[in-house]
Amino acid sequence: ETVADGGIAFLPIAEPPVDFFAPYARPNRPGLRERSLAGRRRRRDRALAGFDLNPFRASLEVAAPDLLLIDCELHPHILIALGQGHRVALLSSMLPGVAGLRAPPLDSAIVPGRGLRGSPAGVTWAWLRFWAWSARVHATTRLKFWGGDQASVLRHLARLEGVDTAIIDSMRWQLPWGYRLPTLIPHPRELDLPSGHRPLLRYIGPMIPAGRAPGPASEASAFLDRVRAEGAAPRFVYAGFGSMVGAPPALEATLVELFRRRPDWRLLLVTRTADGTAGPDDLPPNVCRVGWAPQTEALQLAALSISHGGINTIAESMAAGVPALVF
Repeated sequence: ETVADGGIAFLPIAEPPVDFFAPYARPNRPGLRERSLAGRRRRRDRALAGFDLNPFRASLEVAAPDLLLIDCELHPHILIALGQGHRVALLSSMLPGVAGLRAPPLDSAIVPGRGLRGSPAGVTWAWLRFWAWSARVHATTRLKFWGGDQASVLRHLARLEGVDTAIIDSMRWQLPWGYRLPTLIPHPRELDLPSGHRPLLRYIGPMIPAGRAPGPASEASAFLDRVRAEGAAPRFVYAGFGSMVGAPPALEATLVELFRRRPDWRLLLVTRTADGTAGPDDLPPNVCRVGWAPQTEALQLAALSISHGGINTIAESMAAGVPALVF
């Protein structure tokens, strides 16, 4: 509805498979493992059929776009668009994870320039270990799922569509791979690690909406209204842990206990576990625990932001001038 209200045509697509470690084609029956080449082809074809890409193909033929801007994890749609000869650019909400002497893999705790691990030799060793791990994972998933793994299915799709697989960049941090295509990144360049000249990357951020569509935030909004009415005296802290991970229960309990001891402070705790049964039940009146909150509005009032390191929260905290504590 939001897209349509903006005067933009909207076409739903099938739920895209993005889990690299999931099998994309099940055995014929429980316990059966097909180990013949014919069985491998059958599993690969069944997995490809499950992508349900025909509506997307048809929509491209009708729309005849001048440019396709596609999320970097929608691999089947990227390959279909390239195979049909369209101009394609990618949109990545993640940092690109490009290797460099001062840019370690994104899942490491290495700080460039700090200690031996942060030296060029240490960063290079970290990438070599990551690439070895990635190659091992690709090999084992090909054997384990026998043609039904994501990488095998996608490479088969690329061949069917006539896509030059040289466009695939297997040296990126993302799995199963990245692409040598123009990529728009809605974050500031300063948030990324320094890794040299990258002509295909464009940092267009921070992309922070001035006004978001309203969500189920009545309780959080009422809490923020009370904080706003109290003025600048109470120390207000915003703690948000994203829509995917949730806050660790021990961290939630620690935060609640801390604010219980400091009734002059205020805490808005936003975590997906607030929609379930987990988390502390006996909350003091200076703590509000919800599953969704208007984050940009809350950060305008906050003295401190606590998060799991989600890049959108980090960027929005910086834009609001709020110190950020990452757990």
